[in-house]
Amino acid sequence: MTATEKDSLGASIYYEDVRPIACMVIEDEPNVMQSVRCDTENDNVFTVLAALEETPLDSNDNTLNSVDLQRIEYKLNLTLDLVSQLFAQQFSLPEPAELRLSSERIAWKGEVVKPEYSLVSISLYLNDRYPKPIKLFGHMVATSEASEFQNHAILLPMKLSVQDKLDKFIFRQHRRCVAHNKRGA
Repeated sequence: MTATEKDSLGASIYYEDVRPIACMVIEDEPNVMQSVRCDTENDNVFTVLAALEETPLDSNDNTLNSVDLQRIEYKLNLTLDLVSQLFAQQFSLPEPAELRLSSERIAWKGEVVKPEYSLVSISLYLNDRYPKPIKLFGHMVATSEASEFQNHAILLPMKLSVQDKLDKFIFRQHRRCVAHNKRGA
């Protein structure tokens, strides 16, 4: 990633992955009720994603309760994985695309969304185990030919609590990527 692309994303902390993403041009910005509903749904998705985060239990704790909790957690995770697979078979998710998400912008590879500067609704699926998207609204912006991504959008403001959860999600994913790269080096 070039320095210009980092700057164009508006932040040096970003989430980069290959995830199912769908983009649709819309005529008008969401009204108040649509924004409230979207923020509530996004808030719920981020709450579930945070709950799905793996939190390793203390491996030195071998009490009967701890072992039972680990066993129950394993069974719940297995059940969730199976239900997610069934859900994915019933509903077709959008095609995955390489993407980069920051607090204020999103960029992705794929068919170019036209016209430039149009208002868009973006559905982004962040976890295979919970195939429910977050919905983002934004304005498409022009991309330079040097950019590795064909589509760039500046995100519209969202409720502060949702923005905070988005920022935390991006930070956690970025931190994991940095830690993974350090271990690999």
